[in-house]
Amino acid sequence: MRSLFISMVTAMAACHSTPVDWSPGTVYLVPVGSPTDAEMKRAEQVLGVLTQRTVRRLPRRPLVRAAEHLHCPQGVPCYDAGAILDDLLDEPPGDTFRIVGVTEAPVSSSVGRDSIAFARHYERAMLYTTSTFVSLPPDEAHARTRQIVSHELGHTFGAEHCEGPCVMQPRLNQELTTSACPLHRRHLVDGLSQSIDGARFLAAVGRERGRLGRWNGAIVAYRHALRRQPHVVEVETNLAVALMARERYLEARDVLDQASYYSPKSPLPFYVRAGLYATQAAPGRAAAHLESGVNRDPNPPNAHRLAGVVYQDVLRDDTAAIHHFRLHLSVGGRDPEVLGRLAMLLTPTTFVFTDPEVVVVQYDEHQGLMWAHAGWGHPPEESGW
Repeated sequence: MRSLFISMVTAMAACHSTPVDWSPGTVYLVPVGSPTDAEMKRAEQVLGVLTQRTVRRLPRRPLVRAAEHLHCPQGVPCYDAGAILDDLLDEPPGDTFRIVGVTEAPVSSSVGRDSIAFARHYERAMLYTTSTFVSLPPDEAHARTRQIVSHELGHTFGAEHCEGPCVMQPRLNQELTTSACPLHRRHLVDGLSQSIDGARFLAAVGRERGRLGRWNGAIVAYRHALRRQPHVVEVETNLAVALMARERYLEARDVLDQASYYSPKSPLPFYVRAGLYATQAAPGRAAAHLESGVNRDPNPPNAHRLAGVVYQDVLRDDTAAIHHFRLHLSVGGRDPEVLGRLAMLLTPTTFVFTDPEVVVVQYDEHQGLMWAHAGWGHPPEESGW
């Protein structure tokens, strides 16, 4: 129950604070498996130019056993890029700005289905494989390395994929530009200007540590961020979540009270309080704080979706869950998960969105979720989940 709330609230909170003191940090380069020395030197040079920071190599890390799964290129065994990233982030040096893994092995990610490189938004690690361009001439290999590294650095700074002529295009190839469009150029400039002692950077480190279950490290990073920039409600609520994960409930309450005092209109402290009381077997108080959060939330469709999921999965109140799921639809929400949950709670179910749009959804324990659709809307690409 606690882990469900931790994941929900952490996903909702995003820090928008700014650095105070500028400290560049170090870029660490890690050979994963057996990349050639030439490839490592190329990566070192490219990273130095792109980040304008000192680049240092760490000892080689062995590859774990490869496995064949749906996202492996050519359907052959490959390595899980996400697992390698988590390993790189396990115990990074304290002055890490970014930590970059280079491998010669085929890698794959179930998130991006990419066999070239992988990085997570706002986290410090990135990985790429040289397996697709080891046979290129040196000049082309250098340009290709720069292109891939620029793209993945963009993701670590929060940049999404781009549809225009931009290095953030979703599928990199040798013909694509190595420059960024104006929007993503700002992402790159902003990201490279960050200090490892800045509030925003430290808050991102806290979220990274929390995702990995390193709650003590998350608490330290969040407290440091708040010393740099006090009263940022997103950081305060994330700190409370981390304290709850360590069962430090009294400290979490104090942090949430302070968050509500300085940000009385924010729903986040109320959502976290709901989680706190749910973990302490106080469903009535949890529901009251959950409703207070919904009433303050500027995004009603998302608020009612969250409330419905919490009522159904945590507080075990199907009636309240149905109420919020219906409110989600009434305020314009069309989340497929809400449709699926309502269909399972009320089978068969007919949803009338806007006349003459009608969706009939039925859940069958053998066939899954089944749809019938008529009107102006667009039916799902698949008939079942």
